[in-house]
Amino acid sequence: MMRYEYEPSAEQRAIIEEPRLDIPLKVVAGAGSGKTFVLAHRFVWLVLNNEQIEPERILTLTFTNNAAAEMKLRIKRLLRLNEVAFTGELWVHTFHSFAVRLLRECSYQVGLSPEPQLLTELQQRLEFEQLVADVFVGDFAPNHALHPDRLAEMGFAWPDALRGLLVQLVTYARSNGLNPDEFREQALALSARFWAALPTAQEVARLENAKALAPDLQRRLAGIFPSEDLAQAPVGESSATLNLRKLYYVDLKKATVHPDLDERLAREQEIERTILAAAEAACSLYQQRLAERDGIDFADQINKAVDLLDNYLDIRDRYRQRFQYLLVDEFQDTSRAQMAMVQALARPARFEVERAGQRREVDSYQRLMVVGDQKQSIYGWRDAQPENLDNLLPFGEGDLVSGTPLFRPLTVTYRMDRQLTVCANAAAQHARPQDPALTSPKEAAGTIISVAPFTAGADEAIRHARRREAAYIAEKVRQLVADEGQFKWGDICVLMRKREAFRYLKNAFEERKIPYQALGGVGFFEHPLASICSPLCAWSMIPLTIYRWCGC
Repeated sequence: MMRYEYEPSAEQRAIIEEPRLDIPLKVVAGAGSGKTFVLAHRFVWLVLNNEQIEPERILTLTFTNNAAAEMKLRIKRLLRLNEVAFTGELWVHTFHSFAVRLLRECSYQVGLSPEPQLLTELQQRLEFEQLVADVFVGDFAPNHALHPDRLAEMGFAWPDALRGLLVQLVTYARSNGLNPDEFREQALALSARFWAALPTAQEVARLENAKALAPDLQRRLAGIFPSEDLAQAPVGESSATLNLRKLYYVDLKKATVHPDLDERLAREQEIERTILAAAEAACSLYQQRLAERDGIDFADQINKAVDLLDNYLDIRDRYRQRFQYLLVDEFQDTSRAQMAMVQALARPARFEVERAGQRREVDSYQRLMVVGDQKQSIYGWRDAQPENLDNLLPFGEGDLVSGTPLFRPLTVTYRMDRQLTVCANAAAQHARPQDPALTSPKEAAGTIISVAPFTAGADEAIRHARRREAAYIAEKVRQLVADEGQFKWGDICVLMRKREAFRYLKNAFEERKIPYQALGGVGFFEHPLASICSPLCAWSMIPLTIYRWCGC
């Protein structure tokens, strides 16, 4: 009989004690529903109830160092609680730390250095600085995609204008495990779909006014670029929207279409192709420079591990046999490359899945449990793809294999009271209406929920809406403290989804003389002083070959 830290709920126990190992389990865990509890106890239950599964034969992957450390401590504590004698090393890792361990174990077999130089994010930034500096001192032939004259034709006459774009494009390619050729092929295909979706001069001429272009574009692009940011991007007087309108119209007020619109669009398309060629060249050059100095960056850790598992089948099979079970946490924040790693390590199998009397054949995996919740994805800025959860395990409520459900929701939240779950469910309906609603055993304890009496209009600029929102919040805080006397300043906390919103709230607080303390408002390395000092501090730690551009 397994000893638990505390009595699990019926949902939790059914997942932890699922006896079948030959099927995948897709666990959709709502906020505060005890997913770490379930993962740790599932690990120990597997050890206690299967003789062939020892602690070192379970691979557990999670997303952050803190989460991996907490998981490891919790599993060790549970093993002791259940009197399991184990003194070895657990395979509880982040995706990146597992990848590095894999590369080091197999380095000699695949011709890699056993101790490659792992570049920090600061070192990566400096490497890009060197690359961009080399571009603008004329190191490339006139017909090269990175020649200064070709870049100047696109408006990149100064390194700063090019640096940000190249970093963004190259980072995307590497985070998704794309080599330069794959990046070019995917980018050109996406570009072609975009340009084909744009309205013609005749279609634009039929619009009522210039502002009508934004919602028209939104409708056209929604099927091509499904994104939570798409709804905001074309709205308001942002510089991007204004530039797009100016591309179409001679006079915005009169909505007069440019007579040479086709030529203008063709020119913009040619510029885009040139930018993609420059990004492809930069990606190749960056990879070449890393190889020359035996270095691997953050993305390389995953990419090289996936390449190793894909290209050396004996190594892949050995690891599949070594790990008798895979537990994967926070799958909604995985990138394309991280999902490819899980697919390479998991044991493939084919299942006959039944739902409501209908049967279908599905290629999937056995001895695998994946936990995630697409509504909680927060790493989109690092190319996380929440849809990976459904792409890896395309199962929903009611999907069965021989009567055993593959989809296991965790719906009881212990973090919120019932009043908050009502609000959470209402918001979640807009994002994932197919997911089960959250419930809570906690009664509302004086929670007060109010909704701001305004919303941003369809034609209202985002910055104007943020000013109104900030003013509303600041005035509400002032009323609660100064007018009503219910709270002290330190009793109130304001949470923000995006860092850009902070300056509007800061201005609103200062206008009303409201004291505040900002946590995480501005990244340390983005502060002007830090951006000057950090390279100086790094000089004593990084090989000086990086600094050829500074004459050292």
